[in-house]
Amino acid sequence: MRDTAAELLNLYARRAAREGHAHHFSAHDYEAFAAGFGFEETPDQRAAIHAVIQDMISPKPMDRLICGDVGFGKTEVALRAAFIAVLGGKQVALLAPTTLLAEQHFQTINDRSASGRSKWPSCRAFAPRARRRPRWPVWPTAASTSWSARTSC
Repeated sequence: MRDTAAELLNLYARRAAREGHAHHFSAHDYEAFAAGFGFEETPDQRAAIHAVIQDMISPKPMDRLICGDVGFGKTEVALRAAFIAVLGGKQVALLAPTTLLAEQHFQTINDRSASGRSKWPSCRAFAPRARRRPRWPVWPTAASTSWSARTSC
C-alpha cells in the first residue's frame, strides 16, 4: 500500500510540474454548438461541462474522468470537449464499447454538424469497407476553411 501511495505522489508531483496545452476557442462558435443540444442541461451536467472546459483552458495537464449512469449526458460533455479541441486544431477520437453505441454517437455527431461546418467519418463496423480509411476533419475556423489531419482506421 505504501509503495502505491508513493508512486501516486510521485506521479502527481511530476504531472503538476509539467506544462499542459491551454485550449483557446471562440465563445460564439461554442455557444452555437451548445445550442444544438436538444435537451435541457441538468445541474450536474452543467457543472461537469464547466469543469471540463476549465480544465481544457488551463495550462495544466488535464486529469478528469466523467462517469455516470446511462442517459445522464456524458456524451454531451464529451462532444463539447471534442468541439473545443477540434476548434483548436487537435484531432479527436471518440471510442465506444459496442458497435451500436458507436453508430449512435456517429449519428449524433453528424446531426450536430448538419450546419455544413464539418462531416465526421467513422471507423465502425457499419461503415462500408471502402470508407474505413477516412480523412478526419477539423472544424474550420474563421481563418481557415480547409480540411486537415489525416489518419487511418
